[in-house]
Amino acid sequence: MTTSLPSIHSIPLPSTPQTTKPLPQLPIKPPPQTEEDKQAIYEAISRFPQDLSGLGVADVSRLLGYLNLSDYVQTFENELIDGMMLVGLDQESLESLGVKPFHCKKLLDFIGGWRPRA
Repeated sequence: MTTSLPSIHSIPLPSTPQTTKPLPQLPIKPPPQTEEDKQAIYEAISRFPQDLSGLGVADVSRLLGYLNLSDYVQTFENELIDGMMLVGLDQESLESLGVKPFHCKKLLDFIGGWRPRA
């Protein structure tokens, strides 16, 4: 004797309230860079002038991206940080914007003339 099982659609769902918490936003990692990509970034960085005071807000955002400091782009754009403002920033100012100490050093060194070597 065979018994037929109920259809999946006829089984009532549990009535327990579901608490759904939003999933945490995970950082999106860019794909690994090829040597060509790295070379293109070094070339783009080398085209930035030693005197950054003439850069616009969008140029500063691009620079942050090239220096792998993209986490700060939104903050810099919100604060309208252009080249003139950028060259006047110090460690304390950068840290007040949420920039990590090593990233402060990297950016301040770039402002001072350091350029990464390929």
